[in-house]
Amino acid sequence: MSERQPDLDRLQQLDELLLRQGIDLSDIEERGFHRINYWQQGIKNADGEHEAHDLMGVELRPTITPDGWQAAAARITPSRANPPKRDYRVIAAFSDAQIDYRRIINPRTQEQHLEPIHDEKAMRAARLFFKFMQPDVLVDCGDMVDYAGLSNHPDKNDHFFKTVAPSLQRYHDYLAELRADHPNSEIHVVDSNHNLRLRKQVLRYLPALYDVYQAGSDDEDYPVLTTPHLANFKPLDINYHAGYGAAEYVYGEEYDRPPILFKHGQIVRSNGSTAAAESKKNPETHVVRGHGHRTERHTRTDRNGNYLTSLQIGALCLRKGQVEGYHSSVDDRNQPVEHQEDWQASVLVIEDYDGNYNFTVHDIIDGIIRYQGREFDGN
Repeated sequence: MSERQPDLDRLQQLDELLLRQGIDLSDIEERGFHRINYWQQGIKNADGEHEAHDLMGVELRPTITPDGWQAAAARITPSRANPPKRDYRVIAAFSDAQIDYRRIINPRTQEQHLEPIHDEKAMRAARLFFKFMQPDVLVDCGDMVDYAGLSNHPDKNDHFFKTVAPSLQRYHDYLAELRADHPNSEIHVVDSNHNLRLRKQVLRYLPALYDVYQAGSDDEDYPVLTTPHLANFKPLDINYHAGYGAAEYVYGEEYDRPPILFKHGQIVRSNGSTAAAESKKNPETHVVRGHGHRTERHTRTDRNGNYLTSLQIGALCLRKGQVEGYHSSVDDRNQPVEHQEDWQASVLVIEDYDGNYNFTVHDIIDGIIRYQGREFDGN
C-alpha cells in the first residue's frame, strides 16, 4: 500500500460522511470548516474478538464576512391615497410574526422546500386592515424574525439550516410593503429577545466581527451583524429603538396625561395575567407589548382618575406547532407535529384624542379581520 493510501481512505470516509448528512462538497466553502476529528472505538465482533474501528466527525460553522449579506432593498411605490381628514390620530401596533422557514427535504428525491412558520395570511390581513385605517404611526413590537437557526436551545430537528437570509428578506419586504402603503407615517421598531440570538452567536463565535461597520457607512448606519443592517432598515425610514430589556418607544409625552409605552416585553405569566403584571411594573403609563403571543388586556384607574391600559398583542406567527418552542416537535419522518398552542392572532388600533386613548384589539381568525361589516381577507 502506498503512503498516500491512508489519506485517500480518509478523504473517501469524509465524502461518505458528508453525503449521509445531505451536504455536498461544493457547499463546504459556504458553510465553513471548523474542525475534523478522527478517533478509534473498540467493539467486539460476532466471534467475541476486539476490533478497532476508525470514526470521524466534522464540525461546520457558517463563515460570515464584515461586508456580507444584506436584504435586497425592495422597490417602493408609495400609495397615492389622500391622507384621511380627522380630528384625532391613529396608532397601529403588531408583533411576533416569528418570520422563519423550515427547510423540509424529501429523503428519497432530496427535493426541498421552505415552509413558513410565520402566518402569511395574518400578515396580509393586517396589512390590508392598516391600509384601510391609515394610521399616523405604526409600531412593530418585536420578534418579527425568529432566528430559529441561531437558538441556544438543543436542536429538535435539522429544519433551520440557512434560513436566516430568506427570513430577513421577508421581514424587509413586509416593512417595505407597509412603507409603500403609508408613505407619510412614522414606523417604529422595538428591539426584542429574538434579535439577541444573533448578537449572542456573534459574541460567542465571531467576537472579532462584533460591532463592525461596513466600509463607507455613515453615522446613521448600524453594524453589519445586526438586524437593522441585515434586514436593511435604512431605505425604509425606520425608527429603531435598540437594547432589548430597556428598549421602548414612548408615545404621547407632549400631553399632560400618561403616555403609551411600547415595548416587546420580558415577563410572561402562564398562570395569571401578563397584562396585569406589566401594569403593576409600569404604574404611571399605558403599556403595549408583545412577546406572550396571547391577547390580554388590563385596565385600572390611578389616583388622578386616569384610565391606564396594559395590553399584550397577539402574534402574527402560525399557532399549531410550526414555531419552535416548548411544545413543538417532529415525528420520525422529520415532519412537524400539529399541536394547537394557546395563542391568538391580533393587531391593535389606538385612537388618540389629545392624550385620551381608545384601545381596540382586532382578532385575525382564519386569516381575516372583520370590521364594521368589512372583511380584510389575507387568504
